[in-house]
Amino acid sequence: MRIILVKKQNFRDFSPFREAAKRYTHLVVAYSGGKDSTATAIYLYHWLKEDRPNIGVSLLYNDTLSEVNPLESWVRSFMSQFREKAGKYVEVKTRIARPEALKTFFWRVYVRGYPAPTFVFRWCVDHLKLEPLLKEVKNLKGAVVVTGQRDEESGARAASMKKMYGSCLPGSCAGAFFATNGEVPKLAPIRFWTTRDVWHFLLYEQRDFDIEPLVNLYMLDRNTLTSAGGRFGCWHCTLVKTHSALFFGGKLYGYVEALRLIYKVVSDIKDLRVPKTGGYSKLGPLTPLARSIVYNLVPIVEEKSGHRFYGLDETSIGGATLREIFYIIPEEKADRIVRSVDDTNRWIGMRHLRNIEKILYQQIEDKIIEKMKEYDHLSIVIRFAEELLNQLR
Repeated sequence: MRIILVKKQNFRDFSPFREAAKRYTHLVVAYSGGKDSTATAIYLYHWLKEDRPNIGVSLLYNDTLSEVNPLESWVRSFMSQFREKAGKYVEVKTRIARPEALKTFFWRVYVRGYPAPTFVFRWCVDHLKLEPLLKEVKNLKGAVVVTGQRDEESGARAASMKKMYGSCLPGSCAGAFFATNGEVPKLAPIRFWTTRDVWHFLLYEQRDFDIEPLVNLYMLDRNTLTSAGGRFGCWHCTLVKTHSALFFGGKLYGYVEALRLIYKVVSDIKDLRVPKTGGYSKLGPLTPLARSIVYNLVPIVEEKSGHRFYGLDETSIGGATLREIFYIIPEEKADRIVRSVDDTNRWIGMRHLRNIEKILYQQIEDKIIEKMKEYDHLSIVIRFAEELLNQLR
């Protein structure tokens, strides 16, 4: 096996953690399941093993209820490993931060008619990530959030990191790892690591954790330390052109990727948006037809792909899961449940959601397919999309 030589990174420099231990009493690792947060957690573990500090540690998984199933399985596995191993040296708790039922993707799209997020309207970040995370952290006194953020991720990230953490040559000052200008203090211990540093550390600098599932998720080439898989995150994220994480399963995730792009397409077609007068855009919520398209495709995608959208099962209202409310419970009863917790005037009623307007759909289907071709940058998703859309006729 050929090992790529990387720029020498001191993986035994625990000064960021040691400085944090002087300032705070609880370290909360913001864990996403990706390579960076996994490296951060294991890096922290190495320090715990060496110093055995008198400090509380939490591994906090920010579950958006919208992750792909293999990542979700990996997260559970790693959290169990971390709790067992790090627990030998300090008190460790594993926590899961989830959005409220009314803030989930399915509720926001089906009930409120939220269109696909854009860089101007990133509703998903606040509802699915920030609010659940802050709610958990605010309950912990003396806590600092440990993140896997790195300058090298992108030019925009480097600029925001400089603004949050300050400017400093790598390793020359402890302050460059700390940000205290937000709602909660943050620590970015791998801020100056490169992507190769991250993989080198995970593959060759640690032996305590089984990370093979993570390596497979990223389809990592061990010789070059490059990944064929890309970022992970919400399956419905429309802020990326191609959600490469949805391709490692071949045809299985082709249907999920097609649904993601269909959601983006119906959000961009003027005829499928309710007009409005105020705000940054003249296009308001999704029309009943647009919501019904997404709604009716979800179970079709589950059947064809074998991928279960677990967010429908993991949260509930009044003892009924979202899957039961939206797909099983009789229409009138489901409407009463929705109305009992959400008085929005955007709700179109379960009857309109479940029963797609065939004539209106047939009039717009060709437009959806043509728009899909513009967004299908790899020219392989359109066949999945056409197969799905045919099911709605």
